[in-house]
Amino acid sequence: MIVKKPRILMVDDDPVNLKLLEKILDPREFDVARAVDGQQAMDKTSLENFDLILLDVMMPRLDGFEVTRRLRKDPRTRLTPIVLLTALRETRDRVTGIEAGCDDFISKPFDVNEVLARVRALLKISYYRSLLNEKEKFEYVVDHISEGIVVLARDLSISSINARATAYFGLAKPENAKLDFLDLLQGTFQTDHPGALKELLLSKPGSFHLIRPGSGSQEPLILAVRSNPVRNLEQEIDHIALVITDVTEEHDAAFRKQAFIRLIAQKIESPLAVLDGYLAVLEKGQWGPLSDKVKLGLAACRVKSSELQAITTKLARFTGSLGWQRSPSDGILDLTAYFRLKKDTWPLEFQKADFQFSVQPRTRVRVFRDYFDLVLTHLVENAVKFNPREIGRISVSVRKKNGKVEVAVRDDGRGMPKEFQKKVLEPFFQIDGGNGPVTGLGLGLAIAARMARQYGGELKLSSQKDKGTAVRLVLPAA
Repeated sequence: MIVKKPRILMVDDDPVNLKLLEKILDPREFDVARAVDGQQAMDKTSLENFDLILLDVMMPRLDGFEVTRRLRKDPRTRLTPIVLLTALRETRDRVTGIEAGCDDFISKPFDVNEVLARVRALLKISYYRSLLNEKEKFEYVVDHISEGIVVLARDLSISSINARATAYFGLAKPENAKLDFLDLLQGTFQTDHPGALKELLLSKPGSFHLIRPGSGSQEPLILAVRSNPVRNLEQEIDHIALVITDVTEEHDAAFRKQAFIRLIAQKIESPLAVLDGYLAVLEKGQWGPLSDKVKLGLAACRVKSSELQAITTKLARFTGSLGWQRSPSDGILDLTAYFRLKKDTWPLEFQKADFQFSVQPRTRVRVFRDYFDLVLTHLVENAVKFNPREIGRISVSVRKKNGKVEVAVRDDGRGMPKEFQKKVLEPFFQIDGGNGPVTGLGLGLAIAARMARQYGGELKLSSQKDKGTAVRLVLPAA
């Protein structure tokens, strides 16, 4: 490892003194630079950073006192140690140097041991000052960023908190008192991990929400929290860092969107039910005999009515997925048994597909079966719908690795442009199937991604042109 040598600026109008100082300051230990007067010293410090400045007092143009004053006013050099080199013995001269802001004096003629001792001591001061300066900068940045920062000790007491987080929790900075983070939440904030928050904080990186309901003059507040335990060399948790973001407006917008979508679905369902009723009456011939053309028209109406019904069902499922939460009653789903059943039912349901299954035995996940079934049906439906082949090949594989279960649905369709591969995970984003627009609302992958996140997993998508698409649902193994 290369160790950076301390950078020292020597300032003296006497070349003999500069040469002597260079001999004292071993180039193997120090990196030295020269300046022959005060103005040149100012020019050099404006361009370079130095760890220490050795500054002669008696110089033309600018003397050492004035240079010191100017260096102390410059934010770049305000903390750089300055040693005045002087033959002056009067107390008032030394007082002038101290008032200007110097850190020490070295008397002329130079004593080698004195110079080295003072230089090494002041370089230590320079190092600690730089640390203090960086700490002040860091604390300023942390205090003024838009997110809340909280650092918890191993016992979950608050050891550090920035201004933003202080405002979120309505408290003053805990300078001396140790506040327990869980006690702070008690009675004020609800969480989406009731009873399990301590375990989450002390286990691995995770995320959760803190919700403060509105009451009286207090506005509701929803905080998204990302937690990250930091471990020491013995792999024990040393502290936990929390990054907190106010997502109240986002949740309000999502709620309004959910309410609007639900309203649209309900508005469609009502006239659709009336339409289906009239179609049933007509199809039964209760209002008179039907010609072949009328029967054909009614059949077409029935198809479109079914499509509308499917749309309202998907809208209802999407708004329902916005409220999905993990629950202890979700149960454990045995994927081996689940896909044994699907081997028989999916080929009948999706006749445009040739299915291949590869399921690792004894793979289980903790998930609500209805949610999982809805998501997998969407993934298979997409693989069939966006495949221009007459009979598309779909492979479904299940494997377990490193505590995770991956359920992958792959097809041999035309693939997806790279610029769409993130957008398709957003609600209502739809692309055509190669032969013009396809039916649907663009909700399948959005619902799948939401369900995966709710259960501590993720949805991954990869696609290549003319080589098909693979969607991987990754969930924690049970």
